[in-house]
Amino acid sequence: MESAVIIEYFIMVVMYILSIQVLYGFSILLLGSVMTDYFEWGIFEPPETLFQRVTNIIMIGLIGSGFYINRRLMKYGWFKRKLLMFVALLMQTVASIVLYQIIVSALEFVVR
Repeated sequence: MESAVIIEYFIMVVMYILSIQVLYGFSILLLGSVMTDYFEWGIFEPPETLFQRVTNIIMIGLIGSGFYINRRLMKYGWFKRKLLMFVALLMQTVASIVLYQIIVSALEFVVR
């Protein structure tokens, strides 16, 4: 019983992290520099202490993919960047769903 609960919580955490990555990417798509400025304020460049490193790991792990995609697409014009960002986020959504299904299937296989 306890291992099933732990696995269920782990699956929920994975689902939340994958969802947050995609949703923050869509918020960057809609709000642009407001969200990227918030992300840049939340990280330390370069991190000097353990606290700063842990903070960077948490920020990048939770909401870093949308910022990274947006930063890579900054060389394009506004319309093309938004279009490419939308396509990248659709691909990330599909990849997140596939990854979630793989993790759930692997955990179900291990439990049985």
